[in-house]
Amino acid sequence: MTTFIDLINETNLALTGYTNRQDQATYLTSPITAGALTFVVADGTVLTRGLVEIDDELIWVDKFDRTSNTATIPAYGRGFRDTVATTHTAGTRVTIAPSFPRSVIRRNLNLAIDGVYPDLFGTYYTSFTWQAARTTYPLPQEAIDILGCSWQTIGPSKEWLPVRHYRVDRMANPITWNTGKTISIREGIIPGRPLMVTYTKKPTVLQYDTDDFTMSGLSDSAREVIIL
Repeated sequence: MTTFIDLINETNLALTGYTNRQDQATYLTSPITAGALTFVVADGTVLTRGLVEIDDELIWVDKFDRTSNTATIPAYGRGFRDTVATTHTAGTRVTIAPSFPRSVIRRNLNLAIDGVYPDLFGTYYTSFTWQAARTTYPLPQEAIDILGCSWQTIGPSKEWLPVRHYRVDRMANPITWNTGKTISIREGIIPGRPLMVTYTKKPTVLQYDTDDFTMSGLSDSAREVIIL
């Protein structure tokens, strides 16, 4: 399983590589709150006035005391360049003048996920129960094309049979069908049996570090495309 944070780390590694040109860094010796305007680092020889990165937050340092290894931040310095000011624990890496800020990598990964459509598309599923007197069922509004439709037979085999005769209406009456999209099936299906429709949609961007990459609708193998 590849999470969003794994994707960010892989991309950062691809950008920086294994060369000697690595960003200078130290670490916090004590935690800081989202509103703190000072922080203390372990190594004062690498830190100067300017931009630093802690986790995904960019911070502007106004001055630095090399005796106490304490950085002072102006009022505008937290959550710099549209990042989010948040808490940071002791031991967290402090990167000085990051070449590739993680917030920028995060944003561009989502731009890549959003931009690969229609060359790459997300695959999703929806299901419903077949009713004897009904042939038309709503599809999710996000559905674009149907990849397949099947229903589960009765019996211990639990076999799913393909539905070969169906029609998709992408302009369904929104008063009757609030999603504006339906599928009509013309086959002899046993009432009460579950049906599953596989459809395509535009990939979904990721939000949290723990989000599985496949939550985008893309297969895990597509992550190399997104990173590149």
